[in-house]
Amino acid sequence: MKRRTDMAAKLREIADEYQGMQPAMTIKVLCHAPEHPVYAALDGDKFSQVIQNLISNALKFTPDGGTITLDLKEEKNIL
Repeated sequence: MKRRTDMAAKLREIADEYQGMQPAMTIKVLCHAPEHPVYAALDGDKFSQVIQNLISNALKFTPDGGTITLDLKEEKNIL
């Protein structure tokens, strides 16, 4: 079900999970998201699943010592 969700907080939360695994990983996962909320109407669970799938795929194709960056940018009034 779609709900008003802070995508920035959700993205940081997912990145923090992967950063917690960094001592065991040779690949860094960074997150560049605004500190303020960035709201969207979405299914939070599905959003998390999509981001985790993208990170999982990126991990497969990123060489040891590489970096995966999650970047959320807010643009206003784009139609």
